[in-house]
This record gives sequence, structure tokens and C-alpha cells, in this order.
Amino acid sequence: MRQDAAAPWDPANLKLREAVAWAIDRQALVDSLVEGASQVALSHIPNGAVYAVPQEPAYGLDLDRAQAALAEAGFAEGEGPTLPIWGVTGFLPRGPEVCQAIADSLGQAGFNVELQITDIAALIDALFAEDKPGLFFHVSWSSNGDPNAALATLYKSPGAWVGINDPTVDELLEQGVTTTDTDARAGVYAELQEYLWQNVIHVPLYNSDFTVAHSSSVQGINVLPNFDTVFAKATLT
Repeated sequence: MRQDAAAPWDPANLKLREAVAWAIDRQALVDSLVEGASQVALSHIPNGAVYAVPQEPAYGLDLDRAQAALAEAGFAEGEGPTLPIWGVTGFLPRGPEVCQAIADSLGQAGFNVELQITDIAALIDALFAEDKPGLFFHVSWSSNGDPNAALATLYKSPGAWVGINDPTVDELLEQGVTTTDTDARAGVYAELQEYLWQNVIHVPLYNSDFTVAHSSSVQGINVLPNFDTVFAKATLT
């Protein structure tokens, strides 16, 4: 039985999440809109961060696969569900333009997109509300050198920002933060990344370039490998 075209977005429907993953041209967002200052996300842990493992398949724009997933979810061609998208001004580079591009390709796949541009304060209010709106994010977290802070914020129940509370994810997050052996911890996070990717718990878009540079006239600055920059002893000559 086909669902009504005005049917709401259901984050619990795996096939709908797969349809979204195949309806976003993540590489084009990086190449064209943020002008190469980022990298397409290869996992739910930022590229190059500790424990990050690249995942397959590499989700990108494939309208045939997106429409096939919508059909498996029970929607007729061109009659996908209503999917709200929030774009944020004054925060990430070209955020509204990125969201507009995503909305366009989702519309081509068959989704009925409701695009709303807001400020960061309104988005934060929504993220801490009971009804979580997040399915895809620009993800560059883990800047303290450990992935738990970012992963727990996005995925840990209750109150996961992505709006999906999953007991398997919770269990792996708990194992990751309580396991002390480095190799064993890497195994836990490898399993978690694969589970998140295959179940499309959310669609990571791209990671920022955290390259840090400074003038030779600045002395005493301490740039740490966890991306913290300490200015306590810095001087300008």
C-alpha cells in the first residue's frame, strides 16, 4: 500500500534514511560550495582523528538508488515524504547555500522538502527540545583528540541530537568510553562506526580543515596535536 505524498518524515524508517544518503552530492558540496576547505566525511568520526575508519559504501548522489530506497519504504515515484531541513546563518561557511543544494537534490529524488533558514540560537533550542530534527550534520568534532565527546552528543540516549535512540549504539558508546586498552578501544570504535554507517543513523557531510598557521612574528604560541592552541605565553614582535 502506497503512503500519502504528504506523509511526514519518519526517522525510524531505515529505507528513508538510505534514500537521503543517496540523494546528497557530498563531494560537490565540498568542491563547489565550501571551495575545497573541507573533506567529504568518510565515517562518523572525523577523517584523520583517532580511531577513524573509512566506511563503505561511499554515499553520494545516486538518484536511482535513492528512488529505489523510497520505493522500498512504500512511496510512489515522486511522492516521497515531507522532510524538514534547517539551514543556519552566521555559523558554518555558506551554510544556507549548502542546505539549499541538499534540498534541491532531495527534491529530485522525490522528497517533499521544507527548507527553513534560521540562526544558530534557534537551532540549538531545537536540538535540546524533545523532538530532535537532525539527520545530517557538518561534522568536524572530536577536536579534543578523543571521539567520545562528539559521538555521545550526537548519538547517546536519551536526547541524541540525531533523533534516533539506539540501544546498540548506546552499548558501544559505553564500551568505548570505559575500555582502557588502546587496541580493544579501537575495535569498539571500528564496530560502532560500521554500525552507524550501515544503519545510516545519520549522514555526515564533510569535515573542516583544521590546519593552523600563524605569522613568524608571533612567538611562544603552542599548537597542540588535539587542535587546542595555547596563547598564554604568546608574544607579538
